[in-house]
Amino acid sequence: RVCCCVINVTSPHTVRHYSTHYLASSAPLRCTLPLLQDSAYTLRSRSFATHTTTTTINVAAVDPYLATLRAHDHNITTPHNAHISSMEQPAQQQQHKEDDVPIEEEAKAVVERLQNTKQQLAALSQKLGNTKEPRLVAVSKTKPKELITACHAAGHLYFGENYVQELVDKAAVLPKTIQWHFIGHLQSNKAKLVASVESLSCVETVHSLSIAKALDKAWTARQSTGTPAPPLRVMVQVHTSGEESKSGVDPEECVELVSKIMSDCKQLQFAGLMTIGKLDGPPQDDFKKLADCRDAVCKTLELNKEDVEL
Repeated sequence: RVCCCVINVTSPHTVRHYSTHYLASSAPLRCTLPLLQDSAYTLRSRSFATHTTTTTINVAAVDPYLATLRAHDHNITTPHNAHISSMEQPAQQQQHKEDDVPIEEEAKAVVERLQNTKQQLAALSQKLGNTKEPRLVAVSKTKPKELITACHAAGHLYFGENYVQELVDKAAVLPKTIQWHFIGHLQSNKAKLVASVESLSCVETVHSLSIAKALDKAWTARQSTGTPAPPLRVMVQVHTSGEESKSGVDPEECVELVSKIMSDCKQLQFAGLMTIGKLDGPPQDDFKKLADCRDAVCKTLELNKEDVEL
């Protein structure tokens, strides 16, 4: 017996909160997982009760937010008393809404904030005497391609995506000079798909040897069928916060995992370590642990600190 859960979609944060909750639930649920894409909401559906993914979305109720949803190519099924006439409009008639700000004005504001952030980062880096300026990866998950295009046109190259399919879809239509970073949770069965992204620059969330080997295999296969490319840069995610909701290798096992990746995965280049700090606690503690992990990795494996990013 599969239940249908319908969430009032007020923001991507709401979606992430509920999807995480139901993903952890032992009850069989089919939950709608909306994602922002192409300047509007798109519905995606996953059946947590089976091992398959479906694009059939069961809508059990209609609320005002459905007026902003776009069906795209998905098969929308509804009970006999549901009415979703707004979804029957052609996709091009749906308007982008971000507090009713036109997309052009929003793009201009985003570029301005990005430039200000880069200036502050450069100034701080110079003040600290860094030999290398930190790389700023703009997290573009759930954001429309118009905003990404505007930031790229302003000279920004690095963008981070959390969802494999969203990354694949965006990379197919956006400039090939963008250097994509995958920053979301990755499963072994999605390694081949993420490795298919032509301008993939780095996978920042390698948390196990099985994930590393899956990426290594996928990158090797890509090399044999397409244009030769250098090894894929990967970062090892370290679980520093102790929170069950976060992934990563335990700090005590970090050195061993890095060593295995470097010896067993010839199509991967170990680029550094990554962590996600506590949202409700002092982040300095988590990043101090990450720096300690780098010290241990560099000492044990005789690596130069300058070559191991955080």
